[in-house]
Amino acid sequence: MSQFAKLPASLGRLSGEESVSRAQMFVRLHMAVKTLLRQVPSASGILTKTMKVDFPNDLATTRSYIQYQKQLLRLAEYATELKSEVLALIMQRLVGVDVQIQQDLEDLA
Repeated sequence: MSQFAKLPASLGRLSGEESVSRAQMFVRLHMAVKTLLRQVPSASGILTKTMKVDFPNDLATTRSYIQYQKQLLRLAEYATELKSEVLALIMQRLVGVDVQIQQDLEDLA
């Protein structure tokens, strides 16, 4: 799941092989997760815990934060059993960001 936030383009360049775009790497990553969930239905519980642990912290870049959320929403499209957990986690983190911004603004005043 940590690859949802940061997927270095260098991972798509193996010696002796054609380069793979970051978009294609995400497609393959989701295919692997989808296959895993189909083969091991109980993996959704572990996936829920993992997505919470791997969620970028407040010090992460905006790009990685948005990328992670985008990939979680994509995950929720095919792993419908995780949809409510994904949406709740994203909302929880967005509320946390909002609270932090308000505190920072108050500290500046």
